[in-house]
Amino acid sequence: MEGEVIILNSTSMVKRIIPYLKQRNFSEIFSFFDNDRAGAKGVETLQEHFEIQQQTFFNSFEDVNSNSQSWHYRLEIFDINGKSEFTETIYLPRSTRSTDIVNAIYPNPVSNHLFIDINTAQTEFALIKLLDVNGKILFNESVTNINSILKVDVSHFATGVYFLEVVSSSQERIVEKMIVH
Repeated sequence: MEGEVIILNSTSMVKRIIPYLKQRNFSEIFSFFDNDRAGAKGVETLQEHFEIQQQTFFNSFEDVNSNSQSWHYRLEIFDINGKSEFTETIYLPRSTRSTDIVNAIYPNPVSNHLFIDINTAQTEFALIKLLDVNGKILFNESVTNINSILKVDVSHFATGVYFLEVVSSSQERIVEKMIVH
């Protein structure tokens, strides 16, 4: 594989990258998406426009979270002497998207401003929350005038893993992992 390489860290970016890929005349696209519903949808969307070389690395892999109603996370923390300990496991609700209420969340990883593009065709308002790994709410905003992309300043957040939760007017919920660096 020679030339330009684009790595999407989220299947939510697939629709946004298609015009760029067409403009640059990409001749080969390799898919390494996860072996789950979101990965299959990402490949399907790309196949509408391009011939895809689907990789099979993850075909036999079954995500331990795939049949669960929540994501399970814990961190291993190392001290200066190399001794480690694990945090308690936290459980966050799994995204159950029958329709996409969010067009895109970017960039991820993020350092200054996070942009959230709400699908206005799917919801009248949205409740947006950013949570740390302990479940503490760091940002909480109800958005009713959804005519543009929401810009969230995360420059004051410590480096680490966070979770973005979006709940629509119809109570549809998504949770996405975000990395602040």
